[in-house]
Amino acid sequence: MSTLNLKLTELMNWLMKPTGKILLKDDAMPGYAFLAEVQTAPTIEEGWDFCKVTIVFQCYAYRLKRCYDDVWDTFYFNLDAASNLEVTVNGHESILLINTGHNRVRLTVTCSTAMSASVNDHVFALKAGDNINPYLELMPGENVVNIEGTGKVKFKWTEEVP
Repeated sequence: MSTLNLKLTELMNWLMKPTGKILLKDDAMPGYAFLAEVQTAPTIEEGWDFCKVTIVFQCYAYRLKRCYDDVWDTFYFNLDAASNLEVTVNGHESILLINTGHNRVRLTVTCSTAMSASVNDHVFALKAGDNINPYLELMPGENVVNIEGTGKVKFKWTEEVP
């Protein structure tokens, strides 16, 4: 019984310690996550050979899904769209990125050298390393990203799906 109580204390500390919404992954939905926050204190029901913990979360209205390349093992043909997430640029490249989510999302561009990019009528100076800008976004659907420079570029975003 004391081991059970220690484990319950660990569980309560893990659930109640963060403030605000954190990433919650559910094994029943691989590839998706939720922004969630525990809404009320968990309830515990103990029996001779079981312990049932009920937790109520408040979640952001959309599930989060990482962007996909064309890796076959994780690709779901009914919902996913493959994008070329790593590109070698030698002068100019136009890259099609597809946001299958319902909302515009922030795009992270990682460059090996300084370059420039135009996305949805906005031009951005990109430094070597990670480039995160609140205006560097992908709209739902197809987005053409034009890159000028020389080096390797990687794209990353998280889609919001119902």
